[in-house]
Amino acid sequence: MTWKKGQSGNPAGRPIGSRDKITEAFLRDLAEDWQEHGKQAIERVYDAEPATYLRIVSALVPREHKLSSEFNVAALIQVVSERQAKKMNEVKTIEHHSKSSDNAKGATLIAHLRTQQ
Repeated sequence: MTWKKGQSGNPAGRPIGSRDKITEAFLRDLAEDWQEHGKQAIERVYDAEPATYLRIVSALVPREHKLSSEFNVAALIQVVSERQAKKMNEVKTIEHHSKSSDNAKGATLIAHLRTQQ
């Protein structure tokens, strides 16, 4: 059967608003989850996978900003690198104290790091 120009194979079509209801429900659920876990998720990615963090940030920045000097990727990379270096120094300090006789200081440092996560 051939359809005439502008004629649909399903004359009744999709009920108006049916897709909108699913989208609204999904976005509502996503927003609720984001309120509870969003900031912590960003911090975990920032700490554990800085390259992924930068890729996400880059994907979210409008193209106009990517081409302008307003979005300074080099400065952002420096901040991420400095934060990673600080974390590595903290880990090395903990390793040093856990191997030495000063285990109490190592335990204190571990407790301090856990409160920052």
